Amino acid sequence: MKRTILYYNWNSLDSSDGGGVNVYQKNIINTLKENKEYNIVVLSSGVFYDKSRKIYIKKINNKYNVDEYTIVNSPVLAPSKQSESNFKNYVEDEIITSTFIDFCKKIPNLSVIHFNNLEGISINCLKVKDELSNIKIIYSAHNYFSICPEVNLWNSGKCNCLNADNHDCRNCFIYPKRKMEISKRIYSNNIKNNKLKNISNKVIHLRYILEKNKKYDDNYYQLFLEKNIEMINKYCDCVVAVSKRVGEILIEKGINPSIIKINYIGNDFSLKKPTSCVADPKSDIFRIIYLGPMRRDKGFYFLIDALNKIPDSYKKSIEVTFASRFTDKNIFKEIDLLKKSFSDVIMIDGYKRDELEKILQNKNLGIVPILWEDNLPQVTIEMIASGVPVLCGSYGGAKEVANNKDFVFTSGSIDDFVNKFMNIYKNRKLLSKFYDHKLNLVTMDEHIDELLKIYNS
Repeated sequence: MKRTILYYNWNSLDSSDGGGVNVYQKNIINTLKENKEYNIVVLSSGVFYDKSRKIYIKKINNKYNVDEYTIVNSPVLAPSKQSESNFKNYVEDEIITSTFIDFCKKIPNLSVIHFNNLEGISINCLKVKDELSNIKIIYSAHNYFSICPEVNLWNSGKCNCLNADNHDCRNCFIYPKRKMEISKRIYSNNIKNNKLKNISNKVIHLRYILEKNKKYDDNYYQLFLEKNIEMINKYCDCVVAVSKRVGEILIEKGINPSIIKINYIGNDFSLKKPTSCVADPKSDIFRIIYLGPMRRDKGFYFLIDALNKIPDSYKKSIEVTFASRFTDKNIFKEIDLLKKSFSDVIMIDGYKRDELEKILQNKNLGIVPILWEDNLPQVTIEMIASGVPVLCGSYGGAKEVANNKDFVFTSGSIDDFVNKFMNIYKNRKLLSKFYDHKLNLVTMDEHIDELLKIYNS
């Protein structure tokens, strides 16, 4: 008889929201559904709401041909920053816990529950192990939700929490009003026309605008941290960290080292297995590229400041490309200033993954100037796998893809960035030798093989 794996993620499979975690879960399910040893069941929660306000589970359709369900009217909204009452409900609510456990009991031959996050449910759902002692519980730390409800360890939208001299979690962000958010979701689910949906959301927003947004209760915040660590250590058979750095941070915060397993996320670009640079390292024009959003935590603004500090005598031989969705039109004044000093500055208004090969084909160096402890930036893998060496910041898991100290600078340090960049520019042999190093380019098949070992251990 086939064993069953239950995958939990706060968002549904067919949703376009949920970022990289949703893409990752789709890739896993798409591969494993063909495995003859396992049945796949998928559960989401914290997104769907209706006027009944009753907590219940309903089956939903998807294009992946697997059984999928969602918990409707969860007292814990997802993603995590959606309600001021999320802390209280996350640590105390028992209704969603009993709903979740009853659902699990009805799944035939349930063998593994794999949580790809814990948002949208209560941490008490891990108590399912008290009822079903033979199952394995796996938690993948794709973000830092278990130790940071902001999920990125990025304080007040300004700085890396782990490296801040003084940060106050209580004032990190303000939650939207719970009633307003639920009302939006109830009416949005019943309105298909996007224009009407936007009008409805604005009306609902006006209805609650006189209410004050709430900061969270500090007591529940502390309980959130303590209970997460306690329950994960007690009930999880394995916590999958997607990089060594993630594992280190979780251990620092109290997760039992014995249950942590490093498993780099699989990426289809890794199938390329490059052996050399895609561009001639000795080219007269040195072409560099930044892939990613116009966001402070991703290092976009840092990079603009850092490029200005490159010695003027070298700038005319350097071409810069930003492949970033144009979300900040004000930055173009600074981009225009860069254009006057560099060989060229090329702006690409976002991109699709199938366009990357063309975008990267003549690039000498990718820049990943990350300022937060980004678990494992996939753009690092995609560039390196496409034959473009990457100079990255020291935070997070990006540096582990190449493990090459010549291509890592101290995150947030313009001086160190310029020093490392100029060293690469002047010593092009570093580029030629980049692919002589062992690279952590993991394919999805290799990643799933490791997951199955965890499931079966």
